[in-house]
Parts: sequence; C-alpha cells; structure tokens
Amino acid sequence: MLKLASRSHIGLVRSLNEDSVAAFEGPPWLLLVADGMGGHSAGEVASAMACEIVSSALREGDCSASHLSAAVEAANGAIYERSRTVEGCRGMGTTLVFACGTGKDAVVANIGDSRAYHYSRSANALRQITRDHSLVQELMSAGRMTRAQAAVYPYKNVITRAVGTAPAVSADFFEVELSDGDAILLCSDGLTNEVPENRIRDVFKKAKTPEEACDALIRHALNGGGKDNISVAVAYFSAEGGGVK
Repeated sequence: MLKLASRSHIGLVRSLNEDSVAAFEGPPWLLLVADGMGGHSAGEVASAMACEIVSSALREGDCSASHLSAAVEAANGAIYERSRTVEGCRGMGTTLVFACGTGKDAVVANIGDSRAYHYSRSANALRQITRDHSLVQELMSAGRMTRAQAAVYPYKNVITRAVGTAPAVSADFFEVELSDGDAILLCSDGLTNEVPENRIRDVFKKAKTPEEACDALIRHALNGGGKDNISVAVAYFSAEGGGVK
C-alpha cells in the first residue's frame, strides 16, 4: 500500500513560488516536483507545464522507459516552443524529478538539481537516488571540489541540464524497490540547501505519515532560512496495507 503527500511553500524571501508539485495514487502512482527558472513569472509557467504534461501522460499510461521518455520529451518540446514564441517566457526552463510505480517497485527520473531520496526504515538510512545535473556536481565528480566547498560555492545553483531550455533533453532513470516502512522523497533545492541529510533522515525516522513528514521538512527549511521556494513530495510504502509502522 502506498500513501502519498506533497507540499509547496513560497519560503521567506521570494515573492513568487516557481515550484510545482503533483501526487496521484494511480495506478500507476506518481510523485513529481519541478523547480522553474526564468524572468518574471516564466519559471512558474515552465514548472506548471512540466507538471501538467508529465503527470497527464503518466496517468494515462505505464511506467515503462519508453513511455516515461516520451512524457519528458513532450514537456520539453512544449516548454521550449513557448519560450521561443511567447514574450516574457524567453529562456524559461525547469528542473524535473518524478517517481512512479504500480506497487513497491518504482522508477525515478530527474533532470536538473531537484532530488529523489530513498529512506530505508529497517536500516534508518537515507540514500540520494538521483545525481544532480549541476556545475558543482561536475566539479565534485572531477575531484576539483569537496562537498564542504560546494555548499558555499557562489555558483552552486547553476544547473547543466533543464527541461525546456534546448530542443531536446534526456532524463536519468533509476529503479528503486521499496520494503515495508520505506519512503521516497522528492524535493527542490529549497529543502536541500537549508536542511542537512541527517536531519531529513531523522524526520523520516519519526514521522508516521507522509503528511507529517512533508510538514516537518517544510518547517525545518523555513527554520533554516527559507531563502528559496520549498517543495516536497513523499510516498510511504506498507507491505501489509495498513499504513507505515
């Protein structure tokens, strides 16, 4: 049994929330987070388009690699076309991370630096599933920057891949198997820039429902400064169908 929840908060500094979230029980079930970028309200437009197009496509199909790739391509094409033809939308784009499945088996995809995590309740361990498409990730992978240096790097928000900024884009795909009591977290960098992973893990250790986890994560990000929009989407899996222990 899957229980889903999502939350999005404007934060304490920004005047506009450019994030979009979705959670659908399905089948197939779906979680999605998109973090838009662009001038004025264009980021909000891009993330909303990605959320609507991808979630609509997945609700009408399956979680096969071909179907997921087609959904991403459709969103990218529509956003790119609008960015070329609509005044005020030039250069807009969005990150995208989503997870879908028909039970305990999930497929996760990402573009940009919005992340997916897997929490194992039996091990009380949090694991990042996705790999950021960002300048700091490339520098760390090349051995030119430590994680501590990346945290304070002035260009840490520069991403190297986004939906809608080029005629074509590809997502990275990952397979995840959930055990009883496990959780999947999707989030924008408004969470991960403010809340360390050990604190995120502690939230999942204590929270009994996905709603409780979402609320606690948003609260921690706001307490950390809330400098960006904060979006989270959470799935809890119970093998017995009675909720999360």
